[in-house]
Amino acid sequence: MTVDEQMGFAFDQLDQALETRNTGERAVQHRRLVAGHGDRPAALQIDAGTGRLVLLLMLINTTVSQASMCDMLASYVNESRYELTRASKASDLDEGQSRARRAQSALETASMVAMDCDCMDASIQLDDAATRARRAKNAGDADEFFDQLRRSIRCYNNALDAISFCASQ
Repeated sequence: MTVDEQMGFAFDQLDQALETRNTGERAVQHRRLVAGHGDRPAALQIDAGTGRLVLLLMLINTTVSQASMCDMLASYVNESRYELTRASKASDLDEGQSRARRAQSALETASMVAMDCDCMDASIQLDDAATRARRAKNAGDADEFFDQLRRSIRCYNNALDAISFCASQ
């Protein structure tokens, strides 16, 4: 559903809500509210024009927020690549595990952002890559570390393909 369709749907719902506000049941509730609180409810009422403006601003803010989060996905993916590369080139196991921990964190964040951007395949692959990076971080020896790190990189590469597919949609 496009933003225009969402806004049209939201405006239709707002119009229906404003129409039903004046029905008998709502009028009784309104009289009870006014009787209990004096003039305050009248000051709190939103007319149709203001209601539409508020709803429009909320939809725009949500759309802009989601777009900016999706823009941040590239940053988290690049950070993940950087840390995975550094982990694979580490001079010793401790340094590699430290880089794997950083990669895990970046991959988890990228997975959540991909989910927010409705790119579920990428989110799943990034989450799998984070799991493998965690296993590399907790590895007991260098062989296990490199095995898990290679698997993490493979999942990361699959996530890149999924992100490309999402971007083409």
